[in-house]
Amino acid sequence: MRKLLFSAILGGLSLVSCTSDDTPAPGGTQIETPVNYTFQRDNISTVNYSGQTARLQMTDELLSNFNDFDSATEELLSNMFANENAPFEDASLNESSKSVKSKIAASNLYFSTNNVESSKIKADFENWISVQMNEVATNRNQIAQPGVAGQIADGDAVRYVDSKGVEVDQAFGKSLIGALVVDQMLNNYLASAVLDEGDNRANNDAGITEEGKVYTTMEHKWDEAYGYL
Repeated sequence: MRKLLFSAILGGLSLVSCTSDDTPAPGGTQIETPVNYTFQRDNISTVNYSGQTARLQMTDELLSNFNDFDSATEELLSNMFANENAPFEDASLNESSKSVKSKIAASNLYFSTNNVESSKIKADFENWISVQMNEVATNRNQIAQPGVAGQIADGDAVRYVDSKGVEVDQAFGKSLIGALVVDQMLNNYLASAVLDEGDNRANNDAGITEEGKVYTTMEHKWDEAYGYL
């Protein structure tokens, strides 16, 4: 028994002491990261997410006016939300057919057959605009109290809250991240029902582009998702 145990120990030690001659040496290959990534077909860029860029520019101008209590009105913010009545300083946004409101809770995956829930979420955004202009703005110069809108000192900053203590501008802005950006990226453009719809995959593999365009439908869906980053 002792001889078997001793032999087993020696065998184990011999395995531990052995090293493989097949272990590759580190280094040797350097990969240069390009300064710019380009995606072209026929020397023309296939990347196009102008619609997403327009909507994000609309949200920037909308949010910048949310606490402009001297100049902004409920009507102005509502028009910016729906892109109606030429509300933007940037004329190209007024001329655009895009709007922020139309893409709120509008993904194929969750809302293509759920218009009721989509309408409720859009209504939440419209209500925040109303509360901000009619409740928070009206009471902006008084100290907030439980059940009363007003301002709260936060170090050198001043925060404006509604009667429930909610910073409505923050609720509106942060909810855009989920109800617009994430919903469109993940639940719409990158959802299988959209990305792989019809012959999208086969056409992409074959390099068949959309009519009059230099990109395939699948390429364009990926780019539109990226456009919201």
